[in-house]
Amino acid sequence: MSMQADFERLHERGLRRRHRLDKEAALKKSAVEPRAGDLATRITNKRANARARAKFSLLHRSH
Repeated sequence: MSMQADFERLHERGLRRRHRLDKEAALKKSAVEPRAGDLATRITNKRANARARAKFSLLHRSH
């Protein structure tokens, strides 16, 4: 094998490893964070946001 072939093989191995690590990190992140498609989470977040907006508007109007 030539040195060029060795470099190409090592580069390809590094790319495969980097892609694998990126995929693993994405899977871990999606497991920790709530999914946007989860209906219960979405409803809970919308209710919390609505309460915060109502509280802010009450405070804003009182001054």
